[in-house]
Amino acid sequence: NQIFDLTSSVVTGTGEVDQYDLSDWGDTPKLFVGGTETFTAQALADVLEQVTDMDFSFIFCDKFGTNAQHNNNFTIVTYANDTHKFKPECYIAAGSNKSQFAFSKTTADFYDNENTSVVHGGAKINGQTSSGYRQYGSYYKAAAILGREAGRPPQVPITLKNIAINAEVHPLSEKEVKQALKAGLLVTWFDGGLFVIVKGVNCLQKNNNLLNEEGTTHSKQLRRISRQLNKEIIVNSKSQLLEQEDGPNRSTLSEADVKTWLFGFLK
Repeated sequence: NQIFDLTSSVVTGTGEVDQYDLSDWGDTPKLFVGGTETFTAQALADVLEQVTDMDFSFIFCDKFGTNAQHNNNFTIVTYANDTHKFKPECYIAAGSNKSQFAFSKTTADFYDNENTSVVHGGAKINGQTSSGYRQYGSYYKAAAILGREAGRPPQVPITLKNIAINAEVHPLSEKEVKQALKAGLLVTWFDGGLFVIVKGVNCLQKNNNLLNEEGTTHSKQLRRISRQLNKEIIVNSKSQLLEQEDGPNRSTLSEADVKTWLFGFLK
């Protein structure tokens, strides 16, 4: 009811869906009209402009695999870093198999920031196939890791948390795991009977230290904590400092007042 306008709606019978529905419908179904399958760069920009003040924590980018460095993804990542009020984290699914491992590493280097996570590796799920598995690309694993992270409080790391997959498209060797972590890739491997996230890292390339001098970090856990604090500061400072009936406005509020409030709030 928010997206489509129904010109007419007639239901005969009980409304139960059965095997005759398709044949009863006939050979000329009415298709939706007025839309397109392609979207312009301006259309993406228009959407991003509309959600700048919306409160959300993650963006799942839909250009994945060998399209992981697509300009649409780059536009969204730039927007999340530079424009959105709460700096949401972008998830990008890169390569799925061993031959695409190098591409995944270059993708992490391509984005190189603490608000973006790049996932490598496809997933196999138990299914009725000749191999016993249904195989999915890196987007499946990225969605599973994102759900795992979003389901935990910011201070809880996703390191060694398991995800619900049954096998790896690209089982990593220990050498490859070290390469992945150095490159800033989110990867999983089989450990203790479960497929677990090796370490919760974003794609920031300056990752030798847990916390860099300028305040950046490759730790998803620390970045989520700082992102949450920043969000609470933005929301509460506005309501507690500027929206009081007899309080100050933007012109009369002093730096000292802001500093005093901030120290008290963080304390």
